[in-house]
Amino acid sequence: MRCCATVRDTRTVPQMVTITEEVHALDGIHKDESFYKILLDSFHGHICSSVYLVGDGFDGDWMKMSLSYMCKGRRAFIGKNLYSKGACYAAIVREQKNPWPYVYMGDNEMKVNVSLKVKNRGKWEFLSLINAGDNWYEASGDCEVLLDGDKEIDFWLQLPHSRDARIEKLELSDLPERKPKTTRLRISAKPVSDSRVKIKIRDLGFGEIVKSSDLTWEYTMSL
Repeated sequence: MRCCATVRDTRTVPQMVTITEEVHALDGIHKDESFYKILLDSFHGHICSSVYLVGDGFDGDWMKMSLSYMCKGRRAFIGKNLYSKGACYAAIVREQKNPWPYVYMGDNEMKVNVSLKVKNRGKWEFLSLINAGDNWYEASGDCEVLLDGDKEIDFWLQLPHSRDARIEKLELSDLPERKPKTTRLRISAKPVSDSRVKIKIRDLGFGEIVKSSDLTWEYTMSL
């Protein structure tokens, strides 16, 4: 029997949702008593609001003591359409214009936010390229910036539940000497796994004033 616990951290914005999994052996002869002990072990020290029972193993009228305990202060559901319903809800969330207040951190989701610190209309702000919680095989981000000062780009890597960030400095070697704000760069970010992101930076020049050098830099950052 696989027991998965979905937990949301109400202290973060958006709330970070994580999942833990345990595997238990269910006694096929004394199923009710065995399941009751599994519930005791799974609920111990936790506040559990809802329980979903999925699979053919819950067919029949064998849950007596375990069902009585499970439904005390909790909502319990049994059925075989949990995954199809979840897919429908996920589709609805994607189509909504309002921001989803949760970040789900599963096996295929990005674990870290990847951002640039930029000045926009005179104010410093963070421009997000990759968001934690996005599926790594679907996520991507790109932008165009004007380089001001040093020939390097700072990428800010931050866990969604932390205020601390790690800065990755990527040096633009061989970039021609130019006046500040006369170098336009296109920056693209594409994950290659849930913990690695490929960065591509291209020199676009500055219109007719400064021609592009056609230089391209590529990096792979480990998160």
